[in-house]
Amino acid sequence: RSSMVNIFLKETINSYLLHHQNKNNYLYPSKILKYINERFNSEDFPAELFIAIIIGVIDLENFKVSLSNAGFQIFPIITQKNGSISSLPCKGMPITGINDKFGYKECNYHLKPGNILHIHTDGLIEQTNDKKNMYGQEKLLQILNQKAGLSPKEILSIVYHDLFEFKGDMPIQDDLTSLLIKRENS
Repeated sequence: RSSMVNIFLKETINSYLLHHQNKNNYLYPSKILKYINERFNSEDFPAELFIAIIIGVIDLENFKVSLSNAGFQIFPIITQKNGSISSLPCKGMPITGINDKFGYKECNYHLKPGNILHIHTDGLIEQTNDKKNMYGQEKLLQILNQKAGLSPKEILSIVYHDLFEFKGDMPIQDDLTSLLIKRENS
């Protein structure tokens, strides 16, 4: 089923981009999510299926990040090169067959030189070890604070090394997906 939903999602986003590219202001994440939601509800998916997704657009002229959230539990995080951390509290309901009229809002942030945008799926912080302890967001934020000056690749390597040490022999319980985008110092 997940591959069916992934194909649907890819084709729906491609369809939106193809059919809306000549319209003004078509690259709004909230409009893309609304379109996905409408298409999802026009299909005959089983009631228990849903999509959790964050859609984002970055304006490379002014480094404005626009995000819209459909069901991601971990809000996007911004780290500054000095280690300070802020969250983009961007909420939104997942795309489901019971919710065809839900509107999605957009959250905006201007990346400053040295900022890193972090987006992680909940599989990271919800991973447990053999004592049933969760990895947790505090552990993640501690690493992000301490390693803020490193490259995204180095940070991810440290985070996932720490996670795998933490979980020990426990199997991976959910998807682990991370996206880090850094605005270089200018």
